[in-house]
Amino acid sequence: QMCSGHKNRIAFEVNASQSSLAWNGEKADELWIGHRDKPNEYLHQENIKESKTQQGETEAFPETFNELYRRVYQYLEAGNYPKKPDFPTFEDGHYGMLVLEAIEKSFDDKAWVKVNLEEK
Repeated sequence: QMCSGHKNRIAFEVNASQSSLAWNGEKADELWIGHRDKPNEYLHQENIKESKTQQGETEAFPETFNELYRRVYQYLEAGNYPKKPDFPTFEDGHYGMLVLEAIEKSFDDKAWVKVNLEEK
């Protein structure tokens, strides 16, 4: 969302020997399938409801947050805090940041870098 012109750009691509798949979150109702032996194709989700979400968001985008909050509230209400929650925590976010720092260092050093879990 910080890049001009990209509203919710997240993309996944899977490439194999005979075909490939690509999905772009800004066109979430569309799946591109690339073939070697026939023309490429697009699969489209049928009967998409008109959405009142922001440009580039799908109908399910706000539901992601509703589900997250539901799980957080259930966890808090249960009061069993030693139990590992079934939603992302600050610890998970911190680990993600350590991974990103290792990626950046790996790029700078042009070498493999271990994730420093000592910083947890």
